[in-house]
Amino acid sequence: MNGERYLEVAAAILDGTPIEWEALDRAAEDGDRGLVARLRALARISDVHRRALAETPAAWGPFRITERIGSGTFGDVYRARDAALDRDVALKLLRAPVSGGGSRPSTEGRLLARVRHANVVTVHGAADHGGVYGIWMEFVDGRTLADVVAADGPFAPRDVVAIGRDVCRALEAVHGSGLLHGDIKAQNVMRAADGRIVVMDFGTGRVAGDASQSARIAGTPLYVAPEVLDGGAPDASSDVYSLGVLLYLLLTGAFPVAGRTLREIRRAHADGARVAVRDRRAAVPRRIADVVDRAVAPKAERFQTAADLERALAAAAQPAIRRHWRAAAAVAALAGLGFAAEWAIGRRVPPERLQVAMADDGTVTAAAPDGRVLWRHAFDPAVRYSPAAFTGKPARSLGGSYPSVVAAVDIGLRRRDESAVDGMLVDLDPATGRERRRFAFDDKVVINGVAYDGPWSLTAFAVEERGGSRRIAVCGHHFHWDASIVVILDESLRRQGTYVQAGWLEGVHWVSPSRLIASGFNNAHDGGSVVLLDADHLDGQAPEPRESKYYCRNCAAGTPLRVVVMPRSELNQATVSRFNRVSFQALSDRLAASTIEIPGTEYAEPIAAIYEFTPSLDLVRASFAERYWRLHDALFAQGTVAHASRDCPERNGPLAILVWDRNRPEWTRVPIARAE
Repeated sequence: MNGERYLEVAAAILDGTPIEWEALDRAAEDGDRGLVARLRALARISDVHRRALAETPAAWGPFRITERIGSGTFGDVYRARDAALDRDVALKLLRAPVSGGGSRPSTEGRLLARVRHANVVTVHGAADHGGVYGIWMEFVDGRTLADVVAADGPFAPRDVVAIGRDVCRALEAVHGSGLLHGDIKAQNVMRAADGRIVVMDFGTGRVAGDASQSARIAGTPLYVAPEVLDGGAPDASSDVYSLGVLLYLLLTGAFPVAGRTLREIRRAHADGARVAVRDRRAAVPRRIADVVDRAVAPKAERFQTAADLERALAAAAQPAIRRHWRAAAAVAALAGLGFAAEWAIGRRVPPERLQVAMADDGTVTAAAPDGRVLWRHAFDPAVRYSPAAFTGKPARSLGGSYPSVVAAVDIGLRRRDESAVDGMLVDLDPATGRERRRFAFDDKVVINGVAYDGPWSLTAFAVEERGGSRRIAVCGHHFHWDASIVVILDESLRRQGTYVQAGWLEGVHWVSPSRLIASGFNNAHDGGSVVLLDADHLDGQAPEPRESKYYCRNCAAGTPLRVVVMPRSELNQATVSRFNRVSFQALSDRLAASTIEIPGTEYAEPIAAIYEFTPSLDLVRASFAERYWRLHDALFAQGTVAHASRDCPERNGPLAILVWDRNRPEWTRVPIARAE
């Protein structure tokens, strides 16, 4: 066994990581067994010392300690009370000074004290009390990003961009002070309760370019830049690499390279075994994925500064807005007139930087990047509005040739006289919050002899911007279940086309400038469905014969390009689930539709069947999660289903989807290829 492996064992002892001593002893050469025995004795001493320190001290110097809030390689962090200033602080007590070059706490304290930035933790002081070194700093009430991603899973791409830009600004301040952080990772970045992102822990930080410091590898290996793992000196680009790994983790829940030891991690880098973002999570927008992939690239291909990465993230998140904003500012500079001129001279915030949110009562708030509230828009106080339920982000700031804040409010639910109100899409002036126009469904749809003329719930909307123009697809569902509508609007919220279907539609997704997917549930065929629509010629309805009770009597006769209906699974019907409506996701090279077969009730989180399609809705494959089959056997044991999972036709026998295509206007059963 080589020396590097023993260094890794020593590091594990320092971190308190469990070690398989028997396996280590078997793998050791005869001459190394004495070294293994000494390491094992050292580990026992370390365990005794660690247990002694595990008890939370009552006080340190002038601070009264209330609780332990974290622990790391070099020390423990406590919440403490600063009685003199009547405030809580985070108190980091270090276990021992390092030899040579001063103590670690004083070094870290001096490093932190040099940086003043809203996204960097503020240090208040450092001292030695009774031989125990400590640093006290602002107490940040929140969670580390490691805790958030562990509890909630990967972040939405837009949230990752926002976090990345904040950490980039923090690193710009750190690097501008002549320092390197050295250990950017999810455990060292916090999201405060108020949403602020805070970079913590400079325990492995150093002065940039200081060759006198130890050449040891500082930081967490999976976050460390490959050139540093190979013995190179860290610089600003190695901090950028660590941030890139953090963003990769937030997007995918994984790391760009894998390895359990330094040797394995080095080999993965040397072999180019880095996995691209979209290979792990294909739904990440390509522009954002490309930026993160470049941030974790080899040094020559990587962003060299945090400022470079921050600019790239901003451009990736709003590519069209930035371009049109610059053009608008240039025109305004020439004309000396209009709202663009006011933005250009700084009195207003350009659309790509406007932060908008909607409260539970439908009130829309717009804020500047620094948190200053610029305006609020409240709707009619006589109506109880609420954010549209399925829209994801119900208020969005849009740039382009027609800057706008678009807000989706639902039947939220009634006027105070209890009469119903339709959901609506509202266009607000991004500079003032003034309402300019609105769209609300005023449709009357006749299906099975019933006239559905409201109220309509706005379930989803999606925006397509291309070549300076904008179209918005809006999806609505009737309050009494049997009818849904998709409408195409232009940027002025004028209707350009309407599609009607019996059933529940809750999602709309642009797959190209002229193609639109609507997803939900098809009543006529009793299954979750996806519909491919021609956005340029939308007027029409679902393909039902005139004698069908699901045929719309007063709708246009046009038809969609393709309709796919998924079967309700055996368990969906056995558990008396009402339906298996579809949630939809556009991936890089295919489309993914998930039918919720078992809802998240007594069966905990929902269980889905996953169907993968080409962009033209040709089925590629389908699969159930393994826990679908575990639940199947549990229900078999209860007598709810008649056979075990190994005998289920859905695992072994024929199963098919229903497909209707405009080029062959009839319903066809298409066998499913399973991907177990």
